[in-house]
Amino acid sequence: MPAASRSVRTGGAEVRPDGRRLRGEASRRAIVQAAIRVLSRDGLAAVTHRAVATEAGVSVALTTYHFGTLDDLLAAALTELSRAGATRLAHGTDVARAGEVSLLDACSGHLIDLLGPRRGEFLADLEIRMAAARNAKIHSAAERADAGFVELIDTFTRDRVSAHAIYVAILGFAIVSVITSPAPTEQEIRQFMRGILARYQLLDPTG
Repeated sequence: MPAASRSVRTGGAEVRPDGRRLRGEASRRAIVQAAIRVLSRDGLAAVTHRAVATEAGVSVALTTYHFGTLDDLLAAALTELSRAGATRLAHGTDVARAGEVSLLDACSGHLIDLLGPRRGEFLADLEIRMAAARNAKIHSAAERADAGFVELIDTFTRDRVSAHAIYVAILGFAIVSVITSPAPTEQEIRQFMRGILARYQLLDPTG
């Protein structure tokens, strides 16, 4: 016997959740995550509606229902990659604010993770950004992603210009690091981050 759906009361009226809408949101998220996996593993050229549908275990029709064009899908993938990255960085800086780790440790750890275990995701992010340079629809997603990181940095600098400069410096370092060989060591990443934080007077006394 199927389980009864839960309901909530709003203003005295009973409202039942829209199961179809919830399933639609879940399938959309699954498709976006599948696109990120294809991008991270095989690169931008491998991304098609069919490849993503196969990866997600859904029909091509469902993929095109949620994302009518590949541009729509790539914009959604970039938005999700940026959201996840900003969430991880925000968590690290919150821990630093609480005094559990230094800001240097939090920022260095984020960059080490990005250039190591999450290298494929970072390359996926970069490939979409390169496509965005020639595509207005994806470009708007890239701009929103950049703004989110700058806003997070600005909570420390209290200066938008400095926050943007820090973001550009770190992004530039990460791009050069991921496309050249050998990759920087953890010590070199930490040294770079120490210099950036010191330049903007954000280095902890113990850093």
